Amino acid sequence: MSTESATQKTSSHPLYRYVPILSWLPHYKVEWLSKDLVAGFTTWGVVFPAGVAYAGMAGVPAQAGLYTLLASLTLYAILGTSKQLVLASTSASAIMIGSEIAALNPSNATAYYELVTMLVVLTGAIFFLCGLFKLGFITNFFSHPVMAGFISGLVIYTVVAQLPKLLGMMKGTGNTFQQLWNVLTHLNTANLATVLVGLVSLIILFVLPLISRRIPSGLVVLVLGILVSKALNLNATYGVAIVGTVPAGLPPVTVPELVKLAPDVVNCTPTPPSLPLPGGTVFSSMWVATSGSPQENNAIAQSRGTVR
Repeated sequence: MSTESATQKTSSHPLYRYVPILSWLPHYKVEWLSKDLVAGFTTWGVVFPAGVAYAGMAGVPAQAGLYTLLASLTLYAILGTSKQLVLASTSASAIMIGSEIAALNPSNATAYYELVTMLVVLTGAIFFLCGLFKLGFITNFFSHPVMAGFISGLVIYTVVAQLPKLLGMMKGTGNTFQQLWNVLTHLNTANLATVLVGLVSLIILFVLPLISRRIPSGLVVLVLGILVSKALNLNATYGVAIVGTVPAGLPPVTVPELVKLAPDVVNCTPTPPSLPLPGGTVFSSMWVATSGSPQENNAIAQSRGTVR
């Protein structure tokens, strides 16, 4: 039997189909490693600060964003088939999780975290079923004005929700318009040091990409923020809110109480129009479902099912 036919026979094995890394890793060339390391560190420089920020938007501790990256990136590398797709949390998914879980009025932080975990597990199951039954064609029925309106509304919601943090003031209650009015009528309570930190951070975020797209502006802002906060003691001296100490190590593996939490979580599961919106991850999954590659959806479902 020739080497080529043996390779084809091995690649056709079901295990290689559902775990693609087994087919390409044995043929990996060492000369690719240097460029792959550069690509890996570049990607990490982009998704690391974003993961921490999105965790805050979802209402969970900063370390949850880091756990999400470790799980989703690793699982997708094992189960995924795309060389370009980066599977990580998005602002859309973070905002939807935070708003939907907050509407359930959990009694404490532990209950909130359990509901978030359950919602993510349920979302992963939905993605798995979408891939299994190749339901990507459903996105063809979502009109462009509806999707554009949803995205525009999401942007407005995100900006208004983050304004209190940018200005160093208490967040108001109510809907988006009420929260915006609260910000405008309480500008006198803004923390000037926080405003200055926010403005400088935004300038760096927008200017660095104009100088060189190779510089991870988000990571630069994160590192500079940590160094400046430590050197000037911004929290104690100027009242600038900080994340604080992030626990080291990995969290214990726990199983949410499915029977107890499922009814509440089902009520806040994202509606069909919102499913395609949490970034390129979902668009990719729908495209693959349409093109007849359920493995890609399986990989995304497995990875998204680990987000906490």
